[in-house]
Amino acid sequence: MISYSDAEEQCRKIGGHLPSISNAYQNAQVQDAAYKILGKNAGGGKLILGFSNLMANGFSWSDGTISKYTNWAMGEPVTVVAGVAWMDLLTGVWNTAAPFAISNYICALPVYRGPC
Repeated sequence: MISYSDAEEQCRKIGGHLPSISNAYQNAQVQDAAYKILGKNAGGGKLILGFSNLMANGFSWSDGTISKYTNWAMGEPVTVVAGVAWMDLLTGVWNTAAPFAISNYICALPVYRGPC
């Protein structure tokens, strides 16, 4: 298990980022992939997303994706202090966590398109 900044750094080292989510379909895809890779109990059943309010006013995606889609749990986001988004692997809803809190992660990598 690892913190948000360490997870994002590891993803960047391999050419990716923490997952960004633009719609409900992508949310379900990330949830399904993480569940299959990590299992439902990994990290307390949570997955670090690339969504935080650490670098800008309000939440933004670490890869620069522009999206109005969110899937916050009721009462979220809690933004009294800096926060990052975690996905609940069983429900797919998002909660905020402190940036230094640790959980499991997966990296989103660009699709390679070779020469035709």
